[in-house]
Amino acid sequence: MKYNVGELVWIVDSFNEARIEPPALVISAYKDLPRVSLNDPEANAQWLTQEDLGEGCVYDILFMGSIESGVSEAWLRPCQYKIIK
Repeated sequence: MKYNVGELVWIVDSFNEARIEPPALVISAYKDLPRVSLNDPEANAQWLTQEDLGEGCVYDILFMGSIESGVSEAWLRPCQYKIIK
């Protein structure tokens, strides 16, 4: 796993890599299929087939007060801050 529980990560736009703010908190990491449509397994399966994606590293994250499940590692980037003294 690239990210550990407790780390802050950026969610990035899949088209232009722009980060979506604020950062999210990793609360779980595991191997599974990524999820785009949480409540529609058929739509999710169709999307995975179109994108030619399979099982990989996914994360549950806390983002803006909501838990997002099955977020693909490809959609996250490390959150790094510089401390200015």
